[in-house]
Amino acid sequence: MGVRRRAWIAQELIRLGRNPKEPCLFVARATTPEEVRVLSRLEEVAEGKVEVAAPAVWVIGKVVEVFDVLQKTPRAWAVAEV
Repeated sequence: MGVRRRAWIAQELIRLGRNPKEPCLFVARATTPEEVRVLSRLEEVAEGKVEVAAPAVWVIGKVVEVFDVLQKTPRAWAVAEV
């Protein structure tokens, strides 16, 4: 969602008061064997430093921290999939 215009969207979010350090997660080709996850900060997206192909889901904010916990805890994935 908004992947092609991600730099502009991120710039606008920052301009309107979002924290540039907020975590972002892009998930492209979700639920397929080719799934790609790109973790970054809003400021990196605004600077055009994040490469991701559409279609992808873009998640911004504290909820991304849950993904980080799931990445580090195999048991958490089992619980999350229930």
